Amino acid sequence: MEHSIRTVEDAMTLSADEYTVIDIDLTQFNLQIIEGDVSSPTLSYPVVADQADAAHFELEIEEKDSTLRITEIQTNEGRRWMKRNLKIRGKNDVVLTLPTDFPLESIDVHLSMGSARFRQLDLAELKLDLSMGGAVLSELTAKAVDIDLSMGSLKLENASLTSGSYNLSMGSIEGTATLKGEQRLNCSMGSINLRLAQDPAKLDYDLNTSLGSINVDGRRLGSPARQSHTAAEAKIDATVSMGSINLRFD
Repeated sequence: MEHSIRTVEDAMTLSADEYTVIDIDLTQFNLQIIEGDVSSPTLSYPVVADQADAAHFELEIEEKDSTLRITEIQTNEGRRWMKRNLKIRGKNDVVLTLPTDFPLESIDVHLSMGSARFRQLDLAELKLDLSMGGAVLSELTAKAVDIDLSMGSLKLENASLTSGSYNLSMGSIEGTATLKGEQRLNCSMGSINLRLAQDPAKLDYDLNTSLGSINVDGRRLGSPARQSHTAAEAKIDATVSMGSINLRFD
């Protein structure tokens, strides 16, 4: 793939070649990376109601060595535009839609404030660094996940994750998933509520909470709560400083 850089203003749709790596850096926007009915990767984002303000929002799109980089450009105009975000028509979303069975390997996202949603993707690696907001992994399959949330919640919707590290300063981890390999979950202030679609006899866990309760399939346990099997397919190492841990199995 040839090296090209494009500065994009206003709203448009971008169609490009295949990528194996996607790197995104945004400040105050909601991000979605989803599978959809498109023939090639398509990027879209909001339209400013007053076209005189359209130049206040810019994204830089870089395509190089099978990598797509999307970076928000910080300008004085951009900062003024953020203060007038009520001029945005509809949701303040940046949406990257990928074709079915797109050969993507990894996603690396840095988001200062907003939400992130990843839907119907099959990845080798997902990295997310989010200062304030929430994240949703919906029907996502990933071999490795590394998520850091300073303030916000992580929701899993039928996710299949082989190994992962999830660190939340203030917020919760909840939803439905199938977990394998080593899974490390840490919440300083919040809770962990997971419904797991797997055999509990093949799951090891080490659960700890300083101020809160631990429940595994309806059984209230003390802290630390541990279970170990010789043929375990997964291990959950979960720590909550202030809050509860609840695991249920289907």
